[in-house]
Amino acid sequence: TPKISKWSIEGMTSKEVAHKLRADIPNLLESQVKTIARTETSKTLIAITGYKCQKNNIPCYQWKASGGYRGDGRTRNSHRHMSDVIIFWNVGDSQTPSQIAKKRKRDKYGRFAKEEGRNKSKLRRKRRSKRKERQKGNKPVIDVHSVCKIDKKNYSCITPDIMTKKVILTEKQIEHIEEKHPKDIELVKKYAKKVLKNPNYILEDKNKNRSKTGLVIKWIKDKGESFPLLIVLRMKRKTDNKKYKNSIISGWRLNKETLENKKKKHKILYKKENLGYNTNKK
Repeated sequence: TPKISKWSIEGMTSKEVAHKLRADIPNLLESQVKTIARTETSKTLIAITGYKCQKNNIPCYQWKASGGYRGDGRTRNSHRHMSDVIIFWNVGDSQTPSQIAKKRKRDKYGRFAKEEGRNKSKLRRKRRSKRKERQKGNKPVIDVHSVCKIDKKNYSCITPDIMTKKVILTEKQIEHIEEKHPKDIELVKKYAKKVLKNPNYILEDKNKNRSKTGLVIKWIKDKGESFPLLIVLRMKRKTDNKKYKNSIISGWRLNKETLENKKKKHKILYKKENLGYNTNKK
């Protein structure tokens, strides 16, 4: 660490530091060397910045996560939750971002606490209370919501043995989306039909925990803003239970950068020839 700090102060980049580290520590993997170089150089630069700021009577700074509250697809949760949070240099030295994020969540500070600070148990209790109210009023409790009917030809790229056109969204998956993507649940409910009926892209799903699923993406215009919306769709096959339907597993909003990353990482199974939008616009 002292060596890396010295190299960083001399003006070396993380790549140059990694190159030197390989010679000093030949037993480490290349990925490990890169990680050490990147983290240690950034720590040194932050320490230098903090010293300069405190010397010039700048006691705090504002954390900006890549992609903001939503992240950019690679932003860890602790960093995403920290977006727009004000941190004092003396606090930042003693606590990690995840510790500060937890503290703010507990103390109910900032937008994160108001918008995304609801934990899973709260959501479950809320939905249970709604169900009880429906049952008291003799209203039917709907566990399965019909979304739309899809064109089998478009989705045969995911699996050739599609058994039904019907797509459903269950209450269980609504709870899942509310927990994982609380800001996007209304968009999924509102535009899922539009995305599935006329997708721009269908990508291969590489998630090992899911089988015969596809990532269905369409550019949506909402409140004067254009953005890609992703729906994870599981197809019903011959081997599945007869009662099963094609079902929405999850869904969330993307930005242009995350869409391009997904197109690089996942195989494109289907692409609409005339997309009908300007890809230069976010």
